Amino acid sequence: MIEVEKKFAPTKKQLENLLNDAEYLKKVTFSDTYFDNGQFSLILTDKWLRIRDKKLELKLPLGPIGHTNISLDLYEEITNETKIRKILNLSVTGNLSQVLQNGGYKEIASFTTTRKKYRKKGFNIDVDEIDFGYRLVEIETLIKDVSQMNKAGEQILNFAVENGMTVKYVRGKFVEYIWRNNKKLYVAMHKVGFFPK
Repeated sequence: MIEVEKKFAPTKKQLENLLNDAEYLKKVTFSDTYFDNGQFSLILTDKWLRIRDKKLELKLPLGPIGHTNISLDLYEEITNETKIRKILNLSVTGNLSQVLQNGGYKEIASFTTTRKKYRKKGFNIDVDEIDFGYRLVEIETLIKDVSQMNKAGEQILNFAVENGMTVKYVRGKFVEYIWRNNKKLYVAMHKVGFFPK
């Protein structure tokens, strides 16, 4: 599946409006640990390798690097560990921690998120509270084929505006963590065009 999402930083009133008549699904807590090598060759090409609650995940971009105020996040999310190991040219056998270390990957960031999940008019709404004092909202949908991306993106933005959300660039959890804790990497991400000019 392909994940199409947009991040928001709503005011309290905007969030109340967004969640009005939304179906509350559940509350989950999960921990993310992100990895990259010393050259940050994944992050600087908009690829995200993480372990989420002991499961390896890799997000691969389906669009160009760079964000504008209306940019959507478009990723293929791979959760099959053997497939991820092959993509990264890692050993398909052996202890994951050791295999990552042998491949030159080290921990870049680690944090825990408490997420409240909602559904409204066919869209998933995630309200995230992160343990380093950050909150954001993601509106997302899943599509089966790349050809559906533009339509899905337009639908998310229209839905957001209809529900009183302000459409602008918002840092994701990882980027916010890096902005607060690793200015060198943040500057490198800026140089390759990650953020709005």
